[in-house]
Amino acid sequence: MTIATSHFPVAQVGADAAPDLGQMWADYQAQGLVVFPLVKGGKNPGTDFGIKWQKDWLETGRRDTFPELWDIFGTGTYGLWLATGQCSKRVVLDLDTPQAADYWRERLGEAVFNAALKVTSRRGHHLHFRIREDDNRPWPSHSDEEIGFDFRGDGGGVVLPPSVHKSGHRYEWRDGDLQDAPECLRKENQPKKVRRREEGSKGSGTTLAELLLLDPVTGERGNNWLARVAGHIAKVERRYFDRYEALLKNINWASADPIDDYDFDKTIRSIWNTEQSKGGQHEQANGWLVGDGEHLFTLSEVGSGEDRKAIPAEWADFDVKVSGVATYADGTRRYLIDLHAGGRVIQDIEVDLSQLSTDPRLNGWLAAYGASILPPSYDKWAGHPNHARLMRYMTSQNAPESLIVDHLGWNRQHRQYLTNTGVIVAGAVEQARFGPVRPSRRAIENSRVSFGFEVEPAEAVEVLRQVLTFHDETVASVVASWMVMRVLNGHYRKAVQPTLQIEGKSGSAKSKFTQMLVQLILGSTHDGGSWTRATAEDAYAANAGGVVWFDDKDIDKDLQELIRIAATNGSKAKKNAGDFTKNGDTKFQAATILSSEGMTANFNAQQANRERSIRVEYPNVRDRKSLRDPSRPQWEADIEPLWFGRFEGEFFRIAGSLLSALLEHVDAIGTLEGSTREEQGHGLLRAGARVLSSVLGDPEHIEQVNTWIGKQESLGAASTVTLEVVPEIWADQGKPTTPGEGGFTRPVFFKDGRFYVNSRDAASAWKALRGKHYTSRDESIADQDGITREMREVADGSKQVKTGVRNENGGVINNRYWIISERYTKAILNRATGAA
Repeated sequence: MTIATSHFPVAQVGADAAPDLGQMWADYQAQGLVVFPLVKGGKNPGTDFGIKWQKDWLETGRRDTFPELWDIFGTGTYGLWLATGQCSKRVVLDLDTPQAADYWRERLGEAVFNAALKVTSRRGHHLHFRIREDDNRPWPSHSDEEIGFDFRGDGGGVVLPPSVHKSGHRYEWRDGDLQDAPECLRKENQPKKVRRREEGSKGSGTTLAELLLLDPVTGERGNNWLARVAGHIAKVERRYFDRYEALLKNINWASADPIDDYDFDKTIRSIWNTEQSKGGQHEQANGWLVGDGEHLFTLSEVGSGEDRKAIPAEWADFDVKVSGVATYADGTRRYLIDLHAGGRVIQDIEVDLSQLSTDPRLNGWLAAYGASILPPSYDKWAGHPNHARLMRYMTSQNAPESLIVDHLGWNRQHRQYLTNTGVIVAGAVEQARFGPVRPSRRAIENSRVSFGFEVEPAEAVEVLRQVLTFHDETVASVVASWMVMRVLNGHYRKAVQPTLQIEGKSGSAKSKFTQMLVQLILGSTHDGGSWTRATAEDAYAANAGGVVWFDDKDIDKDLQELIRIAATNGSKAKKNAGDFTKNGDTKFQAATILSSEGMTANFNAQQANRERSIRVEYPNVRDRKSLRDPSRPQWEADIEPLWFGRFEGEFFRIAGSLLSALLEHVDAIGTLEGSTREEQGHGLLRAGARVLSSVLGDPEHIEQVNTWIGKQESLGAASTVTLEVVPEIWADQGKPTTPGEGGFTRPVFFKDGRFYVNSRDAASAWKALRGKHYTSRDESIADQDGITREMREVADGSKQVKTGVRNENGGVINNRYWIISERYTKAILNRATGAA
């Protein structure tokens, strides 16, 4: 039959036209074809989108991929891929070379070949054929590497028009008839490969040279060519896979149109494993074991007399690839391995060598992963312990050694950022695997971060630019600058890493906006709650570029001590601090964020805590309008579609991309100014603003931070009492100007230009303003003492004045009040009236 041009026109999409891929996908499916999406320049949906098309779709009988997969991957889809074979009743002959076209023109016959439905590909043509409805036989794929063709049947697939190859070439349909698949296409009907070259038999070196001399431009190189080259090199380079892989990568890159990463990796690994499973390299140095990526093999002796020989036989149902040897500070060593067992790969397992010290220990360790050793009958080396043989096999891989450090973050020596899953360097588009240095298992487990690369670094920068418009411009610049310096910790010398204190009433979005920024800039997966002292200590020690965030949590004495240690880069004595059972000090690495509706009085009562803090007040943003559509609330129009719509509330999915971009601008940090703790904190913010302005190309952030710092410096030695407790209580109680009336005494009043404060009553009123009440006398005394300590710093003199209030019976109730220094009067009045 002839295919209707409504589905397969001669030029389906013009060179500059934007194809309607959704409609085309639907049209293909209507014809019974099983189609999957591809990214730009992609060639396999499994590699591009992680779609398990074979397991989750074809093996379960699912066929209608549209609109389900379109709804999920539509925005990132640039091409379409056909699953060939019985699932689509379609087979395809992929001809990459002129020789292949001549060969099949002869086998199919001139008439069938010329009339076949064709697609123009990068190197040649795809010929499509139909499997008859009454034909339910398997149609296995096959290929001939010498001729240069691939036959795509069951388990395979091809790119469909109007996809665009990474070279820029667009796949296009040509007119033709969709004919029944001829029998000569079937695998069992291919002639035996007995052809010899005109020159006669040649050594493998000569053959390899001829393959490498094929013109990289004319299209003579492809998967079949790569397989032949890999086969020759695998025979020579039998010991080190990394050298074998590196050679082939360089050869592939030299082609004008290199094989894509997925097909390249699949091809070379298959050939390597096949070559490794062959005999000839079972030696004492490797425990007489050879792996194929899924199993371990030894040699088993069979036959007798002159017919006796050694053949490869399975020794274990797993393989072990050693990626590194971890060396800890105390000299203890562990293997870092990838365990291939049961069809899955478990990466980056740390193996204590004591687990390999005896056969029972080894068997117990393997059992936890569903793996086992079962040597074959007549194992040639059965007299040697299994654990010793496996140790030799692992040692023979000569894996590079890695130094283990006790925290995540920037590593100066190797100039890379250590995350819990790999390393990030400036300008990277993905995480790399750990190399000569890696964090300890304990640091990884307690880090609570994730640095994803779901977008390019430039796009992550644009997301940050948009997020910074979701709040007050000054607040956004200050908080983001602090967090930028946090994640870049290690790029500058510092004497203090100040705590970030955030205050915001209902409607300020303090928790949500802070969470957006800690996810995006710091890669944090934690929401600020559910800390115990033990988990907080572990988190402080785990990440030199991270934070421990307490959201709306009362800060008791224990937590105050932890925060103080964190602010001074101190150590906390703790047992079992490392990866091994021993005593030691836990070095605190992370900084602290405190966010609440009101600043914590007992925490800020200590001058050291105040001096080591950056305190930011979030204004109310409930009525903030969208910058793109001023008729709509910003939360509804801008924030929800980006944060929850596009990224499902998880900005850390692009935190790696943003960190990659930030690392390219570390030179903007410059010199950190300041001699006092407060000046050092402000210097840290200014440096963060310089980096922020550099990466965003917007100097406004420097101006915003400088303006904010200027306002803080004008407050002098202001404290929580003068910034929060006194102005809020006074405003809440109607701004009284007398100590009380009717036997009722006031915690705060204003008289003759001065504020009077009773510590005990102010503590209770402050607690009530936050919707809480004291549950014990000790708790009340703690807050009262905190306010009293601050009052001694801001009051005139060290003594209180006694003021009486007459009750209804004529008696007098006396109360003691501190008188706040006149220098703070204006600041308190401004805060109370909302002018500050």
